[in-house]
Amino acid sequence: MEGFIGFDRGIRRLSFFAADDLDLGLEAVLGEQATVAEALQAAKSAGQPWVLVIDSERKPLGWAATARLELLPGERPLSGVPLTGYCHTFRPGADSLRAALDATVLSRTGRAIGVDKQGRVLGVTSFDRLRIAIHAADEAAPEERGAAGRPVLGETRA
Repeated sequence: MEGFIGFDRGIRRLSFFAADDLDLGLEAVLGEQATVAEALQAAKSAGQPWVLVIDSERKPLGWAATARLELLPGERPLSGVPLTGYCHTFRPGADSLRAALDATVLSRTGRAIGVDKQGRVLGVTSFDRLRIAIHAADEAAPEERGAAGRPVLGETRA
């Protein structure tokens, strides 16, 4: 039976768990008007090697590596800094943990961006945050998921 289902059944199984409860951080998310010095301080405080730069509508513009920022003048705005692309995003209210994992794996930064319907940044996830969410989803019994208000994808909330 295991051979029929396939070796990647654990990854495929993540498609059945909504990304609603995935912990998203905003510690290293800055507007494009912020300075290099502010970005470096935020990254250092968050213990992150990258900061996500967003526009005035909170839409993602790209990632700035702290290693590159350290070579630039502190007063320079992030709008004038070369950014690394962010690949694709995921929507916590509509996508699964598999979609969040996919976005994280494909990101050069090892981080993925959660957005709302309008594409505005809700926060950033990482492999560590995903691991915690995956273990929590896996430990919840099917009847507990519905009772706790965290349905698997395809179910509706009452």
